[in-house]
Amino acid sequence: MRMVSPAKSGYIDGVVNSMGFQNLNISDISFVPVTFTHDYQFNEELLNMGKYILFDFVEYGWGWDMAETHFFGKNTRSFEGFSANTEWHKLCDFVKENPPLVYFKRELLKKDFNSVPNVYPIEYCWMGNDIGGPVSFEAFCNKKIDLFYCFGISHEMRKSIYCNIFSNASDKLEVLTSIYDLESFFRFNNSGRPWVTHHSPHYNRMDIHDLINIQSHSVLSLSPPGAGLKCFRHSESCLNSIMVLFEDDMQYTYDWEHGVNCFKIKTDVYTNYTKEFQQILSIDKETLYNVYCNGVNNSKKYYLSTYLENYIKPVILTKI
Repeated sequence: MRMVSPAKSGYIDGVVNSMGFQNLNISDISFVPVTFTHDYQFNEELLNMGKYILFDFVEYGWGWDMAETHFFGKNTRSFEGFSANTEWHKLCDFVKENPPLVYFKRELLKKDFNSVPNVYPIEYCWMGNDIGGPVSFEAFCNKKIDLFYCFGISHEMRKSIYCNIFSNASDKLEVLTSIYDLESFFRFNNSGRPWVTHHSPHYNRMDIHDLINIQSHSVLSLSPPGAGLKCFRHSESCLNSIMVLFEDDMQYTYDWEHGVNCFKIKTDVYTNYTKEFQQILSIDKETLYNVYCNGVNNSKKYYLSTYLENYIKPVILTKI
């Protein structure tokens, strides 16, 4: 059992590597994790690898039209981003001639779920400590923040949401521009529940556990798409807040259902995001609380250790 890079350089994405697929204690199987690199060169060692599992975490950027799912072994040559580098074509040919026992695919459209053999969805998982919860109804009603939006610029839509919140906010809506304003805000304001926006670029990130602790005080937490339509925030926003997703037609391991364990809003140029968020917050507290509880319980299925043991490993064992 070993992790084999699909790249000649031996590169394996650090986050994917830390998910620990190689520690699943399944013998005589290789694990091949694929992420996009611009200078990709095919690793000839794959040709002598034997049985393997393919973990496809490739992201397609904010401009992906979502017309079809990309699969290695099927449509790499015609898919935007792969056509120019023939080294990716070699990987595609390898997968076609040597199909994996299981093909775990991150950016998997629902309509294409069964379009190739043995394909299953996969997501990034929460790798931190057990958050606990859900909290009581009383504690939920006493949350101090109505909406939490922490973002980096990995998708153009994220900037639009940020601008939209400000341009459509009334004088009755307090919007903070940084999590570092919270302490001062609550020192001078005893009433009102602010919306907290926080731009978190890759060169200035705070500890994720501190961030999740701040999020715990919010009713809603936004999780728009990033470089991939599925992003890290999808496993974080739901931990202790109601996750607000943006419709994406993705196949998830454990479904996120609008009005059941999250809220989803449409994404088009005419959307008034602020109005959408206000409408959600106006729903009666008991309904919001039920959605919150369902979401937190669903998030626990995405804890890494649980996800590996209850989903990834059983799927693999059925195929060997």
